[in-house]
Amino acid sequence: MRKGATLAALAAALVLLLGCSAAGAAPILWGAWVDGDAYGLTFDDPPWDMAAQDVFEQHAGKRASIIHYGQAWQEGGVPQPFYPGPANAVVARGAVPLLDWNPWDLWAGGAANQPKFRLSKIASGSFDAYVRSWAKGVAAWGHRILVRPMHEMNGAWYPWSERANGNRAGDYVRAWKRIVRVADQAGASNIEWVWSPNVIYPGSIPLSGLYPGAAWIDWAAMDGYNFGGAGWIDAGDLLNPTYQALRSLAPSKPVMIAETGSAEAGGDKADWIRWLFDDIEQGYFPALEALVWFNWDADGAWSIESSSAAQAAFAAGVASPRFVAGG
Repeated sequence: MRKGATLAALAAALVLLLGCSAAGAAPILWGAWVDGDAYGLTFDDPPWDMAAQDVFEQHAGKRASIIHYGQAWQEGGVPQPFYPGPANAVVARGAVPLLDWNPWDLWAGGAANQPKFRLSKIASGSFDAYVRSWAKGVAAWGHRILVRPMHEMNGAWYPWSERANGNRAGDYVRAWKRIVRVADQAGASNIEWVWSPNVIYPGSIPLSGLYPGAAWIDWAAMDGYNFGGAGWIDAGDLLNPTYQALRSLAPSKPVMIAETGSAEAGGDKADWIRWLFDDIEQGYFPALEALVWFNWDADGAWSIESSSAAQAAFAAGVASPRFVAGG
């Protein structure tokens, strides 16, 4: 057993004790957030331009069943409606959209201080009209969609963190419930709500105070990266503590790895990828039903194409019949 795999091994042992097996586990949707620039081309990002998606899937050796992308609530102060065009492009490929739908202004350049979108304002109803209109657009569109609002909330780098933007403890759950309630009342029953913290790290906000409850989510998810260098961490050690926390908080919900990736520097990325898929196949994450790679070529070269060995390891992993192919 590789170094640091103790927690994952214990999880697998528990699966066996409960009489479950990886062979009988649920199928896993898979996909990526694909950066068109990762290929050194002039592609726009999918789903607006599917050329990069085509290249990614050729390199992965399989059609993706999830395509991940994002939308801000505002751009330059202009509220953004639900756009059916990109979502239709995903469905046309036999995949499911995973949409980050976040309360901020895209033109603010990712700034964590955006007082217009303070959580207390969302919770008090200041954005009800916008949420209702957006959700009615989703309802009219009518297809299955995974919506991931206000992700990585247990960190401090986004305006919806309780440690940023003038927010206070308890504001996140109140804002989340307000969003879901208004969308439900608008008839958007085709939305599956994805609650998605960052993996737990020293000093992160405890998940227990950010969890809105089983009635308010459809998926329990997590984002986790191996940044490499001196901080190299195996996939099992990176993901398993948060996986166990998600299972404790939301034992009835399927689990999604909504963003993950590994750098090349500091270790063997291909081996990291192989161990990730091996952990999944061996049943270390029995509730896992979706895996989404962050195929971005910046900030550590996350793309599967950062080396031929990494690409081959990823293609071998998703070749398993457990990973559902897009249509």
